[in-house]
Parts: sequence; structure tokens; C-alpha cells
Amino acid sequence: MQKELWKIPDDWFVRWFNTPDYHRLYGPRNQEEADAFVDCLADEVIALPPGQRLLECACGAGRHAIRFAHRGIPVHGMDLAANSIAEARKKGSGYPDELLSFSTGDMRNLSDVMSHGPYGAITLLFTSFGYFATDEEHFQTLENFHEALHLGGIFVLDFLNVALLRSTLVPHEIVDRDGTSFEIWRRINDGWIEKAIRFDDEQGRPQLHHERVRAFDSDALSRMLTGIGFHLQKIAGDYKLGPHSATSPRCILISQKQ
Repeated sequence: MQKELWKIPDDWFVRWFNTPDYHRLYGPRNQEEADAFVDCLADEVIALPPGQRLLECACGAGRHAIRFAHRGIPVHGMDLAANSIAEARKKGSGYPDELLSFSTGDMRNLSDVMSHGPYGAITLLFTSFGYFATDEEHFQTLENFHEALHLGGIFVLDFLNVALLRSTLVPHEIVDRDGTSFEIWRRINDGWIEKAIRFDDEQGRPQLHHERVRAFDSDALSRMLTGIGFHLQKIAGDYKLGPHSATSPRCILISQKQ
């Protein structure tokens, strides 16, 4: 059973993120936290020149992108999951297209990333990086972002703090959501943070889904960014952009194309 449990497909994120069960497990995201983070970025980090826009990559259902638009920052949101983009368009329907737009796309494909570019800023928030099977794909993604930015453009990468996760990982738990019991296993294995999720869907059919994120620490992410040509400006540790440490909740890298 244990061996079967950890057979993780390379495209796990395509299968899992586009299911209603994913949204049932994690429930409504914290919009207040997202708004405060976007406000902090808008006040302290992102100041777009006239005529430029921001790419909110892996935007999900649009909670950050819509807040950027609310702040008057022109933004295009892109996500691989079609159901998330449909929800984002519904939630953002009151904004004009020149201020807020959405599309499906794969961040590994430069043509998808550039669909509304080049950009004055790109954000990749809420641990939306490190999913791919090879590090070449991760490098290609970062290179795409670098290519898609105007000179002087800002890139914000919001990632989990691996040091904190190593000390707080819960190996096994059962989570009940709306009548569904999700049994969850977690482990750190061979440079990956892995999660197996077993449950019965609404039709009573057994399901097994996975999540897998490369265990990039702040040093590894810094080397990747600077190796591609970004100038690293700051590493923050929380959504108020406070200092980063081994115990901070996040690892947020702010860099610039020079």
C-alpha cells in the first residue's frame, strides 16, 4: 500500500487543481490576508509606469489579481486550470478589460506567458512554483518571466519556507470537509515535499491525488534567480514583507530585471 500511495504522476497539478474536491478540501482562501499582501506590494514594491501591466501568474480564482485591479494596477491573470479561470472571470466581471483580464496558460510556455506582455511586473504567489518534474522546467519558467518583463520590471516569488516546514511537518492527519473525509500523508523525500490525499468523491468513488513541491530553500531560489539575470533586491519572511528567518512563515523573493 505504501508504495502505491507515493506513485506521483508528473502532471499531478493538472489533475488535482482542476477538480471540485481540491476546492472542497482547502475551502475559501483567506481573502483578507490576500488583500493585505497585495496592498503591501502595491504600496512598497510595484509601481508600474503608464501603459504597463502586471502578470499575476498561477492566479487561481483571481483573489490577488482582483485586488491589484481594485488598487488601480492593470493586471492579467493566467492559470493552467480552466475552472479556476472561469471563476476568476466571474468574480472580476465588474472591471474593464484594460484593467483586469484572464486567460488559461502554462508558465513553462513563453508564448502563454507573453500573451498580454511584456509586463512591468510579474507575481507568482502562494507557492505556485516548484511543481515540475525537472529543474530544467523550473529554470525555463523563470527564464520566461525574465524574458516577459520590461527592463526594470519587478518579479515577486512567494514560496513556502522549507526550514520552517521541516520542523513543523505533520506526517498524517484526517480532515473532514462538508461530509468528506480526506486522509492526508506528508513527507520530505529526495528533495521534494510530497503529499498524498485519499478520499471518496461525491459519487462514493475512491480517489487518490497528490501534491509535490521541490524543496527549494532561499539560497537555492536566490541562485536560480541571479543565475538567470535577475537582481535580487530583498528576501522577506511574511506578507508584511518583514525579515526572513528559519522560523518565518514565508520565503518571498523580490527581484528586478536589469
